[in-house]
Amino acid sequence: MPSTSRDLESMRIAAATHAFSALTDVHRLRIFRALVRAGPSGLPTRHIADLIALEPADLETHLTGLREVGMIFARGEGPDQAFAANFEGTRELISFLIEDCCGDHEQLCALLDIAKSFRLPPPRAS
Repeated sequence: MPSTSRDLESMRIAAATHAFSALTDVHRLRIFRALVRAGPSGLPTRHIADLIALEPADLETHLTGLREVGMIFARGEGPDQAFAANFEGTRELISFLIEDCCGDHEQLCALLDIAKSFRLPPPRAS
């Protein structure tokens, strides 16, 4: 059965809601911001734990929450595992927020022009 534009819009809203919900937790927001600052190469799990001052089990819970909604992704496994922000997903989320900015009055929404020119670094090849 083909999806309608209404179904697609509902799916986009649900995905955005999940992403924003994940970022409402102070630890998850701090982790995400640290990974954005780190750039495409990301940070090793141990370094994130030190920056955010979380126990490994708590950190894993928050990393899993961010990964499940597509805000971050993992590289490697075990003690060398690192995480990086999903810059493309972040750009899409920001674009989703402002795509209908100010209706017919685009001049009122300077963010619209900023978002159109907003370029995030490409993901690094693994």
